[in-house]
Amino acid sequence: MCIELSGLFTKRGELVTDDATKHHEILIASANLREGCRGAVGEPNFIRWEYAPVDGDWTDCILRIDETMIPDWLDDAKQDDLLAQCEAYKASLVVAPGKYPSMLGKKCIIKNGTVEIEHAGMCCFLVGKGATLKLVAVRAHIVFGHVGGRVTTGFVYRSGSVTTGDIGDNGSVTTGDVDGSVTTGHVGGRLTTGDVDRDGSVTTGDVGGSVTTGFVYGRVLILKTLFTNGMVQWPARRE
Repeated sequence: MCIELSGLFTKRGELVTDDATKHHEILIASANLREGCRGAVGEPNFIRWEYAPVDGDWTDCILRIDETMIPDWLDDAKQDDLLAQCEAYKASLVVAPGKYPSMLGKKCIIKNGTVEIEHAGMCCFLVGKGATLKLVAVRAHIVFGHVGGRVTTGFVYRSGSVTTGDIGDNGSVTTGDVDGSVTTGHVGGRLTTGDVDRDGSVTTGDVGGSVTTGFVYGRVLILKTLFTNGMVQWPARRE
């Protein structure tokens, strides 16, 4: 499965990325690339790569070549070049701590400190270990990759949605009342919401940490709890 910082690297030394997608096959099609020859006939003319934080910490990342066969042209010099370009790409996505009036249609890394945004829409946020992201309200679609730090939002409007990857053991996602939708992957840390309104929904993957909501008028779907430390709680329904 592709992680949030994924791309292609061509034989000519070009890094191919697009903030709108993490999927290699979409990048191949949009860049009009061809797989090329493989095996005894020849070599691929590009490779797939992924750049992932170590234990959720974006200051330290690991480069992985997502191929079963490494071509001869990807020698030590080319690998060093690829690593340098991946690091530069990561640096271009980092948002400095502070307050921002708006952020639209961007992929952003919150590496450290606290970032507070008044209006955000059609964004993908990657929140690192020890970092904090505060969204005042969610009126549009917001995506989070793996959450290693802390995410806090205000009210999730009917037109809004919050989608996250896995919430790490040290991560947390906290929202206000939910009239739209909140969807997460595996919850290793904490997911907390306000009331889930009649048109709202909260959906998670496996829960090894905790999920807590306010009063539920809408829908809450928990895939399953893991072991004895998985906890799900909400107050009785209020008519």
